[in-house]
Parts: sequence; C-alpha cells; structure tokens
Amino acid sequence: MTTVTLPKIEYQDLKRKAAMFERIVELAEEDSLFLPPSVRSRKQIIAGFRNTRKYKSAFIKSLRRGLKRSGYFRE
Repeated sequence: MTTVTLPKIEYQDLKRKAAMFERIVELAEEDSLFLPPSVRSRKQIIAGFRNTRKYKSAFIKSLRRGLKRSGYFRE
C-alpha cells in the first residue's frame, strides 16, 4: 500500500465530496429520483408544456426533438 500525503484543506474537500456522492447514491437506490413518467404520449407532453405558456417556442421544439429520440415515448 502506498501512502499519499494531502494538505488538510484538500482532504476535507475530498471527504465532503465523497459524502455528497454517497447521499446521491442512497437517493438513487430508493428509486425516488428515477420514476418513469406516467404519460408516454409525446403529443400530450408537448401540449402540457405549451399550455402553461411558461416556455419559449425554441424550448418546445428542443423538447419535441428530445422526446422523438427517446425509445420510451410514443407518438
């Protein structure tokens, strides 16, 4: 085994990042972050975003392209 010497500040930063990563892994394992969308229709999703009138047309077009690339959603 090789010994590595780090400044205390760098060690504390790495320790903090490791703790955050572990928390993300815990949340992912609970499946609370990765639930599939309840709606699979691209048209319904686009209509829902458009009806809120909060999104620009460029975003809606980008969303449409992204949903079209996905194998999960259907027309």
